[in-house]
Amino acid sequence: MLIIALQKNDVDDKNKFNMKKLIILLAIAINVIACHTQKKAISGNKNYISYSKFNNDTLKYLKTNFENNKAFYIGKTIKTLVDDSEINVLSLSPLVPKKDQKVYGVSLFFVNNNEKSDKIYEGGGLYCIIVNFQEGISGAEVFSKENSTGVWNPSGASFYGERIIKDIEVVHYEYPLKQTH
Repeated sequence: MLIIALQKNDVDDKNKFNMKKLIILLAIAINVIACHTQKKAISGNKNYISYSKFNNDTLKYLKTNFENNKAFYIGKTIKTLVDDSEINVLSLSPLVPKKDQKVYGVSLFFVNNNEKSDKIYEGGGLYCIIVNFQEGISGAEVFSKENSTGVWNPSGASFYGERIIKDIEVVHYEYPLKQTH
């Protein structure tokens, strides 16, 4: 009788142990699923918030993640910022050269050049991130045929991607032109 009681307790202990393992595995699975459903910044920016949390408010997403967290990005490459964005950069415009004929920044747009032109001429909102570089690039190099397409493609990404960020500003243009910050 004692042997049967011990065997029953052993079975109960094994069931409890198996239940604990099952609960732990279930908790791990839930955490893994939760991590995969919310995008994390590739760069490790701990203050990054997924675009899905902003209910399609692009301006708030850009300001929150990039302008308000500019201290995180300053000193890093433009590629780091672009890789973190869930909204694809599609076009760019170099900033006007300074007196020394160097370009010290670029505006990154989330629409292609045709859509950008349509918004400018037909009216509408246009968002961009203005990124200032730590070091200028010669205007001749920026405006050479191969670097002046205005497209964020492999060539544009290669040319601008490794530039070091000095400052970031998110700008919302409303056409006819009304610049808001």
